[in-house]
Amino acid sequence: MSLSGPQSFLVTGLPKSGTTWFMRLLNCIDGVRCTGEGRFFASGLRDVPSLWDGLAEGIGPWYRYVALRKGSGVGADGDIATVNRRNFLPEGVLVEGTDRMVAALAGQVVRSCLAAGTRELAGVRAVGDKTPVTRPVELRRASKALPEAKLLVLRRDVNDFVVSYLFHYWRAMRDARPDRNMDHVGVDDFLHIERYMQGHNLAGAGLASPETCARLAGVWCEVRTEIGRLSRQTPDLVLVVDYERLWADPAQELARTLQFLQIEYSAAAVQKAVDATSIDAVERSSDNALKNHVRRGRPWDHRRHLGREAVEAIAGTLRAAGFGDGKMESGGLV
Repeated sequence: MSLSGPQSFLVTGLPKSGTTWFMRLLNCIDGVRCTGEGRFFASGLRDVPSLWDGLAEGIGPWYRYVALRKGSGVGADGDIATVNRRNFLPEGVLVEGTDRMVAALAGQVVRSCLAAGTRELAGVRAVGDKTPVTRPVELRRASKALPEAKLLVLRRDVNDFVVSYLFHYWRAMRDARPDRNMDHVGVDDFLHIERYMQGHNLAGAGLASPETCARLAGVWCEVRTEIGRLSRQTPDLVLVVDYERLWADPAQELARTLQFLQIEYSAAAVQKAVDATSIDAVERSSDNALKNHVRRGRPWDHRRHLGREAVEAIAGTLRAAGFGDGKMESGGLV
């Protein structure tokens, strides 16, 4: 969006960290509009085209030609030869320049989409997209393409993230939903969860193997590290919302977010949003797609589903990444 238009923002963080709930909370507030999911910055997702990669593939060959014209072998004409010796760009900036151009174009596409989504709505003061990420590079792309956008980052306990992510994958595969092709897990993981859900918890293995849990914990660490970097680099543009605090006091976290977005609100409006988006409200809803997407994800639910070896594998991954012993304090990892 332009500097004179509504504040732009992204609701981001790892999948199954509360991004859908948070999007619905924000959409209950007058003056705020949050769509989802544009997946503008994603890459490598099966069945999901990548805006960023598509732009890079289109621009890359042209940019390479412009940067390396001396090797193009254009004719013998003297004038052309003269032009041919005057490259627009030095070879050394080829990769950097392509990335910068892709970011600029992606930013324009995202701004156009956000503007189109609010064209028929009056009084919108903040507009955004729910953009979950599974790789740190996606966060870096977002900050490059939309340097003016505020990032509302949902953060969840690593063990609970692993459990919720795996349950979501299992349900999506079982029901042949469009979102069943998720990163970092595969058919073997589905079969393991299927046996677990049928009551065959062999040797107390729990919901998933230690290897799968360690792999997902590694993704959590990578994304968490990038969130920390962005928070330090642009503290005025990043707000971290812990899932555990959101669960304990959604009204307080929503109010804190609206203050961050500089949106006026009333306590009554915030409470109305909380009531309209509660788990109980979802279960009473006639929206089956929403019901299938949302799980009653209570904090610390992993204690019922992860085997001892899986928990130890997750803790080992955290220690190797420099996150200590993985214990939680005040709703967030220290």
